[in-house]
Amino acid sequence: LRQSPFRPGALLPSERELAERYGISRPTLRKALATLQAHGLVQSLPGKGHRLLERPLRDRAGVHPVTLLVSELTNPFYAGLASALSRAYAAAATPVAVYEFQDRFEGLAELVQQLRGPQGGTVLLHFPGTRESLLSFAARCPGPLVLMHPFSELAASLPYDQVLLDSFGGGRQAVALLLQLGRKRIAHVGMPGQAPERLRGGRAALRAAGANPDVLTQLDLHLPGYVGAYEAMTRHAVREFPYDALFGANDDVALGCRSGLREAGLQVPGQVLVTGFDDIPAARLVRPSLTTVRQAPEELAALARGLALAQQSAGLGEKRVVILQGELI
Repeated sequence: LRQSPFRPGALLPSERELAERYGISRPTLRKALATLQAHGLVQSLPGKGHRLLERPLRDRAGVHPVTLLVSELTNPFYAGLASALSRAYAAAATPVAVYEFQDRFEGLAELVQQLRGPQGGTVLLHFPGTRESLLSFAARCPGPLVLMHPFSELAASLPYDQVLLDSFGGGRQAVALLLQLGRKRIAHVGMPGQAPERLRGGRAALRAAGANPDVLTQLDLHLPGYVGAYEAMTRHAVREFPYDALFGANDDVALGCRSGLREAGLQVPGQVLVTGFDDIPAARLVRPSLTTVRQAPEELAALARGLALAQQSAGLGEKRVVILQGELI
């Protein structure tokens, strides 16, 4: 950065200009920017771009206890996030406590307050609920927090440092691919209300293709994850299966769909295409490997930790927001 042609405090050129200047792909550039953000060298400004900071934010890991809050540790993505965050803090010998709140949003604000404690511990929260539940939580939970969520339009109104998860863009990419492959009867599979931005992004892909967004129906599960998806597929496939493509709310759901459909005698891929979301390790191990949208736990952990360090170094002050893009795999 000392040899950089860009002035500290100024906005960097657009992603397209930077990619052309340095001869790299856009996904590679985004990973580089995410690394710079994690080290406190670059700040993401939603709707404006990226700003080069005056000086690196100092790593003060270990000053405060660190707690990660997730809704469901049986979800492989959350387990991967907890592991990645622990590794990110390991060099500073800072232990990371992990709490599972199991979608009990009504007591979440009080739990965060308790975990901060009198010494002002760092709390990182991955929020899986709806817009309404997030706004309700924010109204009851003032103070410092690193929040990971997919609702970009709420970023300006939330009083926290935030990692925005591009679930909308990822859902749009996945369903656009299914449409390009000629699939017309697509269902989004998940628990009721699960991954609303991924579903909304999928419907946006249908609109862009000139199709009715309601073509992407919601197939609700009675049980979460792999088991719920497997059970639903074997139950639905007893009669003629009405869909030629499924968009899983996450990879665990998508893998359960694949197993259930094959158990029922359908060809996957072939008769039914299945996509997931997250790119958990199991998505690469099955054959054929699962088409999915990658939001790597390692990158998310690095961004969240970078915000936590900035919070400790600079205090509350200016709110910091960074973005984790999805990448179709």
